[in-house]
Amino acid sequence: MNDRTMTWVEKVNSFFSLPMMTALKNGMVRLMPFTIVGSIFILLGNFPIAGWSDMMAGWFGPDWKIPISQVQYATSDMLGLLMVFFIAYEYAKVEEVEPMACASIALSCFLILIPGFVTNGEGVMIQDAIPKSWIGGNGTCTAIVVAILMSWLYCKILKKNIVIRLPESVPANVASSFIALIPGGACIILAFGICVGARALADISFAELIYEIIQTPLQAATGSLGGIIVMSLLMNFVWFFGIHNSVIGSMFNPFLNANSVANQAIADAGMAVTVANGAYIVTAQYNRQFMNMSGSGVTIGLVLAMVFAAKSARYKSLGKIALPATVFNINEPVLFGFPIAYNPRMIIPFVATPLCAILTCYIAQVTGFLPLFTNVSVPWTTPCIISGFIVGGWKLALLQIVVIAESFFIYFPFFRKADQEAYQEELSGEEI
Repeated sequence: MNDRTMTWVEKVNSFFSLPMMTALKNGMVRLMPFTIVGSIFILLGNFPIAGWSDMMAGWFGPDWKIPISQVQYATSDMLGLLMVFFIAYEYAKVEEVEPMACASIALSCFLILIPGFVTNGEGVMIQDAIPKSWIGGNGTCTAIVVAILMSWLYCKILKKNIVIRLPESVPANVASSFIALIPGGACIILAFGICVGARALADISFAELIYEIIQTPLQAATGSLGGIIVMSLLMNFVWFFGIHNSVIGSMFNPFLNANSVANQAIADAGMAVTVANGAYIVTAQYNRQFMNMSGSGVTIGLVLAMVFAAKSARYKSLGKIALPATVFNINEPVLFGFPIAYNPRMIIPFVATPLCAILTCYIAQVTGFLPLFTNVSVPWTTPCIISGFIVGGWKLALLQIVVIAESFFIYFPFFRKADQEAYQEELSGEEI
């Protein structure tokens, strides 16, 4: 690899190492327990078995879904609120600043900037209430903006030592509260100014303004075939150069998650989850159940080729070592052991296989074979086919089997060439 390419890779890596990018990536990872637990309860409330709802109502009464809905509201439907806290927390950690105060201030600013009222079914405005939609999917873009902006300001003021320091005789917990007073107050004053400005300019909250100007177009873009293809190309392109694809995923996943939440809201309202009812075709499940099935690049086909078709001892052994990890969607042994990273020969299947997986899912949904996804998800380590059955029933499990076959046939010609070369090298070594 020439020096110019290495310089470009270093610049890209430097960008994704910035505090805001690191905070965004790590903050999104911290959401995983909430999304997984929430999706389990969504699944309990909407299990894909005929007569499930009637059976549960017979056992637990007509209001059996209320406790399940409460868990859903407190986990997967609260992503915006959780996101602003965790991103700010991670930003402060990167800046080596006490994180809890920074995250709490960012959370306070977020609540200042979302609508402070709800409207009932008769159109009557109820003040001093927090709308669930704005602490959930609708507030994800605002959460990112507020978390990064307020964390940056908080850490900047703190590092410039513009703080109130009390004598050492004062208890540490009291002293730390006063240290956060000036930077925290500055953040809240800024949030107040932004709130007033949004009301003056557009007569709506800052969150609603961000939603209309930024989030709605981005959700529409990520919720399209073109958007998920761009995401796939970027993720696998940077991974090819050894830059973890989570740095790209952290920019797209908030909007894909918001798409899933929006589809779930349609289902919860008792309507069919269709495009005609405002549902998104592309959601977070495209990423988890197809585009990164078995790991980045959908490398399960390559692993199966090594296990069952390798002539060389090198790749036969690598296949056996990589298979258990691949089953649980971990493919670093293949990426760096085959290798795929920095290997020009393998960039074509590494990029093409996820695209085929995406198209397979998209065609299945557009033609009506596979229903659109809601907000049901599984842990990322759940083996494919099992994950497909849980998220989308037998049809999704069947599609994952099709993708496995696609992966095998796409990778096989490239694998065979590498395997033949390795086999000849081994024969030459034996002759010597």
